[in-house]
Amino acid sequence: MGKEKSNFNIEKFKEYVNTYDPHKHGLGSDVTIIKDMVYGLGIALDEKKYSMADGFRRFIKHLVDIIL
Repeated sequence: MGKEKSNFNIEKFKEYVNTYDPHKHGLGSDVTIIKDMVYGLGIALDEKKYSMADGFRRFIKHLVDIIL
């Protein structure tokens, strides 16, 4: 792994996670929660690049490239 500086915006991620209110909406399935948190990671890394459905797919590809 490289030693480049992270662009991750932890405050943006916290803000996204805090939109989850189990008392109002419930949490849904584990799969939905995991996908939503992955989406939150993506927008916290680069909101313009990883927003919406196309951005989510782009971020998943980025994760696969990193992990594999």
